[in-house]
Amino acid sequence: MKGSPLVSVLMPVFNAEQYLSQSIESILNQTYIDFNFYIVNDGSTDASEKIILSYKDERIIYVKNEINKGLIYSLNKGFEIIQSKYLVRMDADDISLPERIEEQFKFMEKHSDVCLCASQVEYFGQVQKTSKFPTTHEAISASLLFGNCIAHSSVIMRMEKIRKNRLNFNSNFIHIEDYELWIRLAKVSKIALIDKVLLRYRMEGQNITINNWQTRKVRLFLVYKQLLIDLGIPLTEERLNMHIELSGNTETIGGIDGLINYTNEIRRQNELKKSYAVSELNDVLNLNWQQLFFKVVKNGWKEVVKYWWFTKNISKLQIRYIIGHYKSTWLN
Repeated sequence: MKGSPLVSVLMPVFNAEQYLSQSIESILNQTYIDFNFYIVNDGSTDASEKIILSYKDERIIYVKNEINKGLIYSLNKGFEIIQSKYLVRMDADDISLPERIEEQFKFMEKHSDVCLCASQVEYFGQVQKTSKFPTTHEAISASLLFGNCIAHSSVIMRMEKIRKNRLNFNSNFIHIEDYELWIRLAKVSKIALIDKVLLRYRMEGQNITINNWQTRKVRLFLVYKQLLIDLGIPLTEERLNMHIELSGNTETIGGIDGLINYTNEIRRQNELKKSYAVSELNDVLNLNWQQLFFKVVKNGWKEVVKYWWFTKNISKLQIRYIIGHYKSTWLN
């Protein structure tokens, strides 16, 4: 390798011995080979350090926190020490497909206006499915109004724009630090997503996204507050709770009337503020409402009628579900 590589991979590690070798080797075996691989051992107390040091590849740059400082600290430390043009994120339990870095590098070289590029991911482990994330900046921005549509360990970032805008991960948003950063980043530069699976994303019982919902909910409220302020929507606890419901982050929902009014309010305010592309925001809202259907059915057939009136769209599958759900009630 000649000169300084244009790409650096950043992988924080904390007590990840079970899957660490798979993750490391998925990076070392990339078709694109000219990169530095920064592995930050965040005070691990298991065999993680031994596993890392067992690899003699010259591309690996080992960084060690003597005590556990947390993911956000390690990520920001990586931002400080990495000086390459691009930064590729990797988690210590995921698997990058062999062509991942090559495809993302080529994409970024062709699209100089893009600061961050992610990919579709294949979830495996306790959950097995393939993501269907939006791919354009406009669609991603609209989706970010309600939740994270970018798998953190699938991204490549253009560090010049990250440094220019003084962007890093905010320690006030632990467990949703990536989501909060993407929102800020989307306001200053373009985000894109390659519509192809380039990462296998492990879903296990220890997955922090699953296990820390109560902590995440408090911080989601903080993110949603800022998003609503930007849209010019008056902040009330009721609106915040409806935003949580509309984002799909609750098992049940309250009355549908409030959600209908709130959805219309979002549309009206966006027409005034022009924060999001109208078509893309409508697509996101329509998708959110489709996902609310099964929760609406639990609230009674009168709510279902209101749902139909508002969405003007109930599929044959949904009709069969309604009949099956209420059949015993009607027979009695």
